[in-house]
Amino acid sequence: IFNSSKKIIEVQKETDSLVMQANDSLSGMRVVKAFNNEEKEINNFKKKTNQFFIKMKSVNIINALTSPLTSLIINFAIAFVILLGVLILVLIAKRIIKRDSQKRLDNIENVV
Repeated sequence: IFNSSKKIIEVQKETDSLVMQANDSLSGMRVVKAFNNEEKEINNFKKKTNQFFIKMKSVNIINALTSPLTSLIINFAIAFVILLGVLILVLIAKRIIKRDSQKRLDNIENVV
């Protein structure tokens, strides 16, 4: 899980780098064409997108594994809380029934 946050930060940096390169390429299109660097820019962009996809894939794998695990843990916690609440209610009900039964017995003894 801790590794996941590091990878997400890396992907965010890759996304930023990719967007910056695309922005630079689009804003400097005339310069790129003038110096005949189109192929170089295309190759740089392909490299950046490949790096981005590789990192994004690893983040998606981690998320795919941790999301069900997190849901499972949360569901067990909810079930535990509900079970604990039921157990407490049953214990309280038993005490009330025992107390009422004892009062009835005391009343019967007083009558007899």
